[in-house]
Amino acid sequence: MFQRCQEAHISPRVKEHLSSNTWYAQNYGDYILHAAANASLDKTIDALGQTRVEENVEKFKRLKSLANEKCASRAFYPCSKEGEEQLEKAKESCYVYGKDFGCGYQCIDEMLNSKAESLA
Repeated sequence: MFQRCQEAHISPRVKEHLSSNTWYAQNYGDYILHAAANASLDKTIDALGQTRVEENVEKFKRLKSLANEKCASRAFYPCSKEGEEQLEKAKESCYVYGKDFGCGYQCIDEMLNSKAESLA
């Protein structure tokens, strides 16, 4: 279900490749897509109004902060911060659905359900 814990590492050769013209050319379509998505987002913000969007972003940030405060201690990932496996705890705290993966969702669901009326 989960992969073994390992430290992230990018070799100098890979780092060089990721900043090369070859990489840019091979991924040019992704860069165009990213630019188009940003332009579309800007138009959506203009249509909704900057104030409305900023208010909702602030609401999201407050909820995210509350979720971190209430739920961080209840979310167990396959690897601890120290790089130690904690697979049994993770099986209780996480879901894997295809390529989707998340941990700590039960606590966030409970928090949002208890605040459902005030969130509307």
